[in-house]
Amino acid sequence: MHTLDPTVLTIIKTATNFDVFDAFKFEYKRQGILQKINQWLSSIGVLCVPTCPLNPTFNEVEAEPILVNSKQGTWTNFINLVDMAALAIPCGFRSDGLPDGITLIGKKFTDYALLKLAHRYFGRSFSSGSRSFGIFKDKQVFKYDNVTGPEINPNSSIKLAVIGTHLQAKAKTSKSYRLHALPKDGPISKPGLSRVNSTEGSNINVEIYSIPIENFGEFISMVPQPLGIGSIELESEKKEKPFNTILVANRGEIAARIIRTLKRLKIKSVSVYSDPDKYPQNVIESNIAVPLYGSTPSETYLDINKIIKAAKKTNADAIVPGYGFLSENADFSDRCTKEGIVFIGPIGETIRKLGLKHSARKIAADANVPLIPGSPLITDATETKITSSKIGYPIMIKSTAGSGGIGLRKVDNKSEIEEIFHIIQHQRKSYFENAGVFIEKFIENSRHVEVQIMGDGLGVTIALGEHDCSLQPENLASHLKYKSAGTVEFIYNERADNFYFLEVNAKLQVEYSITEIVTSLDLVELMILIAANKCVHFRNIKRNITGVSMEARLYTENPLKDFRPFPGQLTYVEFPKWTRVDTWIEKGTVISAEYDPTLAKIIVHGKNRDDALSKLLLALQETKVYGYITNIEYLKSIVSSQMFRGTKISTNILNPYTNNSTALEIITQVIHTSIQDYPERYGYWRIGVPPSGPMDSYSFRLTNRIVGNEDSAATIEITLIGPIIRFHFNTIISITDGSVKCTINGHTPIKQFEPIQVHHNDTLSFGKLTSDCRAYLAIRGDFDIPNYLGSKSTFTLGQFGGFNGRILKASDIIFIKESTFTVNPISIPNPIIPQIPGHGLIDAFFNEEWKAHYNSNKFGVRLTGPKPKCARSNGDEGGLHPSNTHDYVYSVGAINFTGDESVIITCDGPSLGGFVCQAVIPEAEL
Repeated sequence: MHTLDPTVLTIIKTATNFDVFDAFKFEYKRQGILQKINQWLSSIGVLCVPTCPLNPTFNEVEAEPILVNSKQGTWTNFINLVDMAALAIPCGFRSDGLPDGITLIGKKFTDYALLKLAHRYFGRSFSSGSRSFGIFKDKQVFKYDNVTGPEINPNSSIKLAVIGTHLQAKAKTSKSYRLHALPKDGPISKPGLSRVNSTEGSNINVEIYSIPIENFGEFISMVPQPLGIGSIELESEKKEKPFNTILVANRGEIAARIIRTLKRLKIKSVSVYSDPDKYPQNVIESNIAVPLYGSTPSETYLDINKIIKAAKKTNADAIVPGYGFLSENADFSDRCTKEGIVFIGPIGETIRKLGLKHSARKIAADANVPLIPGSPLITDATETKITSSKIGYPIMIKSTAGSGGIGLRKVDNKSEIEEIFHIIQHQRKSYFENAGVFIEKFIENSRHVEVQIMGDGLGVTIALGEHDCSLQPENLASHLKYKSAGTVEFIYNERADNFYFLEVNAKLQVEYSITEIVTSLDLVELMILIAANKCVHFRNIKRNITGVSMEARLYTENPLKDFRPFPGQLTYVEFPKWTRVDTWIEKGTVISAEYDPTLAKIIVHGKNRDDALSKLLLALQETKVYGYITNIEYLKSIVSSQMFRGTKISTNILNPYTNNSTALEIITQVIHTSIQDYPERYGYWRIGVPPSGPMDSYSFRLTNRIVGNEDSAATIEITLIGPIIRFHFNTIISITDGSVKCTINGHTPIKQFEPIQVHHNDTLSFGKLTSDCRAYLAIRGDFDIPNYLGSKSTFTLGQFGGFNGRILKASDIIFIKESTFTVNPISIPNPIIPQIPGHGLIDAFFNEEWKAHYNSNKFGVRLTGPKPKCARSNGDEGGLHPSNTHDYVYSVGAINFTGDESVIITCDGPSLGGFVCQAVIPEAEL
């Protein structure tokens, strides 16, 4: 003790003032504090605190070392108390020029999230990608200090180093300056700038430094004559902005995409967000984020009053709606105009005319755009029958205000009209303000063609799409004097080789990314310039179409359950870096059930269709998204199918398509079923992460060997009672470890420790385990889930690894990767199948007759009797016993098996041991 540091010794000696009662007392108090802290932290994502609350002097440390250390370690002590994660990062300089730091504090096991946040902080603070550091040397050293040759006049080199100064950015001046070499007394030229006419000047490279205000005077005093301090105009400031601030009235992928353009144009961006959308990319990347306080679309992104209020609060000049939500709302467009805010989209009158299908048909007819044979508005079923007979069946009955497939039904013959007309009539009254109905001829095996248009509002319109149908949408939009982006939809009758007008969506096309790829245009920028009346060379926009582009939309939906949305939290994401991906998600993103399930749009560009198709398949294969059930396997299946690779594509091509996914589905949820692998998660105990993995690694590996997997392949660990599992593909399975009754399709029993063939749509049912408490299910191949810290094993307490960091639940869909292992499935010979003792052995133990051995004493009473049936017959290597555990605390009176004999532990017996105790005799009976 005398060798310890005096301060450390003082701290240790304070422990002598406490006893075990104090320990319990303060532990209870700590638990009470923890409940309050956790309650307080429930609504907080991250705490940001100063790393060091104070910077003590040496004298203060010497006078009160314990007090100073306590204050310096405030956050460390707090984090240890509450069991939280924390990350300390540098954050520039304090007002006195010394380095500063902050600590990010989050809930336990959020270390990676904090690292991601820190990475974002550095990206935002140091846009150039490199962090410049201040100067901390007592003597400043400059590159010209060691120049050899004639003596240099001090005024020939400029020393402007100030503590706390750091490089903020590199930029260029506007073309209003000339660079001069000023008079010199030595070999070093001094630069100078003079302002000239922009036609005579050049862009001069400059560096921008951040200088603490309190040190600015020192900086000025260091500037030698004839130099002086002045302001310059940068190239970025010279460009005229169409707007200063734009509010993005949307969410998800399109909001993130719009904000990227606003950043490039140096326009301040404003995001609005609902309660479930607090942390997505568009909210974080925007300059200002305004909460809408609500969860449903009607409470948030469809609430015109809230959007307008947010725009006024942030002094937004314009609102861009993207697509969906309020993008085709004429009242919203009018309201923006009334409030003096520019609506980046068509005017309200145009939206109204095009929003009603019968009205849009009339406008198209007036512009000489070919129409599908149809009718004006009709009033009843009788008129529908008469008109349909003239047009010819099949027909479509449509609500003029319908959208999204609502108010739209096909009729094959006259007998169906009465029923379907009344259905459409009911839908139109339930969903739409306008109750008009009309009919159109149904075109069999047609193609759906969309053309992106841009109009300047003065009658000039350009079509950015297929040459075959580009003139027709231009005529239609020019007739309307359409302003902004829009989408004209056509039906192509391949048999007749004709295009027919379908409808106009007065908004940016959802697949706008494809148009941008093949035209090299930024359509969002065009919309902004048109809205600001800045697109003066509109007719001269280059529309050269190069190559072929394809897009796949990644949704969080379950293709095996009629494409139902599947909300959840993202645990891993990886997209190919060689192609364009428009997304708003990242690791940790939470998807709400309230909104559109779009996660990303994956876009490729090829020389021709085959090239683009091959690239799209490769991009989908390289896309890894875990944490939700997505349609990624469905997309890969379609893109790789012969059906899609053919050129005979129509609107009903997917109707007969069957998606055969290599997946299994959990039908019923049970106590604790999880995914584990071998050899688990090693090397992280020092930071509090256990290895996890299977409880019985031997049986686990046997299970994989039976189906022909590698030892390391992940399997399902079942505890006490197993789930019902449906297989959506043909495969081979095996079940090992504890005895359990298993059946296929509820009636065919299967054996354990053997390979079992299961077929598409088979169900596997587990009963209750009758020996041991765990069983293992292996499937040929490996689970398509990510490694976390080197393992797929589930750590449920830490909520990571396995399937979304949790036990398996009903409706979970888990995909299986094809095995690359070449070993064939085999049955396991009996000698190597583990023998798990049944629960009846304890009854046999109590029913047997036992005698006290003569070699008994106060250390223990040895019993003689039958050998335990759970023991190995020969003791195996080293005489090890299957009941061996590690350092288990014995009770006095415990009956303990050591090898083949049992011993009653008495008062002088061992307190710790490595063997299981079957029972304990009351002290009064010893």
